[in-house]
Order: sequence, then structure tokens, then C-alpha cells
Amino acid sequence: MEKVIIRPNISVGPRRKTSVEEVCKKVLTNRENARVILFPGIGRNIEKSTLTVEVARFLAESGHKVLIIDTDMRRDKLTGILNPEKTGQEMIYGLGEYLSGSKSIDNILCMTSESGLFAVFAGKSDEDPIELLTDNQLLELVNLGIRYFDYVLLDCAPADRFKDAEIISTCVDAVIPVVVWEQTEGKAVRKISSVFSKIGVPDLGCILVDVPSGKSLIGRYYRMLLGNR
Repeated sequence: MEKVIIRPNISVGPRRKTSVEEVCKKVLTNRENARVILFPGIGRNIEKSTLTVEVARFLAESGHKVLIIDTDMRRDKLTGILNPEKTGQEMIYGLGEYLSGSKSIDNILCMTSESGLFAVFAGKSDEDPIELLTDNQLLELVNLGIRYFDYVLLDCAPADRFKDAEIISTCVDAVIPVVVWEQTEGKAVRKISSVFSKIGVPDLGCILVDVPSGKSLIGRYYRMLLGNR
């Protein structure tokens, strides 16, 4: 396992923070006992990766061991957010190198300088991300995570643009979509929700971004997007 010092580059306003805290409470009390959770973003410019990191940090600060895995090998967002400083190797390797077979789990698993927070960055690979994610190695990594961590959180490419979320959802216990108030289209939410439903993966609500002041009906708004008023 590699050790990295992180200097998070995160700026989350009070409205987003409230939504994150609500989601964390659902994670800690969910009836499905979900420990492996996928955060699919639906829409553009929603800072999904930042919010996923905030959930991970909240859980870690609550005394849990949390592993966050960046599965978007097209755009390594987690590195930019956590700003890791390598301490034991010339490069920080990630999921891409592991799934392509060039590195082992020990080479990609990073213990951060924040107590309880561990990370697997996206890494790099010349192979097609879809083919890499379809391989059983991702499931093996997740299963290993369950053995050693209280929660495994997976960040992924936008669910309304790529099939990554659909593939990864077969490895998780639940999903928490990230949607934008009055921007994310209901038909996109319903389409993606239908995919998760057919696979048999429940959702634990959503992280709702850019909620206007005075609006607290997050659950009702998400049900409206789903067509359940």
C-alpha cells in the first residue's frame, strides 16, 4: 500500500453541504445495509466527483474506514480534487494500470493523510475503459474492499453519456445519483433508474445540487424526476 499526503481542493457551498450530510445519514442508516455504493452523475458540470469525495470524508470523519475508487479512466478527476503528493514512488498508479494487468492492488491502493480515508485513483490505460470495467478484476477489487473497509464508494463517468455506470452497478449494493435542481432532465433520470432497477440495485435517494434557498424537499423533487409525484 502506498502512502500519499492529500491537500483537498474542495469548495462546497452550504446548500450542497446540506445535501451531502443528508445522504451520509441515509448511508449510515440504510435498511439494505449497503456498503458498496456507486455515485452516477446525471447531467453536466455537476461536480459529482467533488461531492463523492465529500461523502467519503464525512464518513471517515464519523469514524469509518472508507475506500473511494475513481473508475473514470477517461478523466482522472480524483487526483485533481485530492491533490495527492507521492511519498514512496515516482508515480501514483491507479485503476487503469490494475485492470490492464500492469500493476497489483498493492501498487494502486493509497492510504491518505486523512484518517480513515483511502483511495484508488483512475490511473491510465490505452485499452477501452468499457472492456476494462467488464473484466472480473473490478469485482475482485470491490470484494477486497469489503473485507477491509466499512464503505467502498465508486465514482464513475457521467451515467447519461457512457455505459460505465450500468456495468459497474453489477458490483455494488446501491446507487446514489447526483442530479442538478431544474437542470437534470426527468427522462434521463427515469431511463437510468430503469437500468439500475432491472439489475436489481436500489437507490438511496440522491445528492441534489444547486437547491434554491428555502427548498428542502429533496426527496420529493427526486421522486418527481422519477415520475412519482
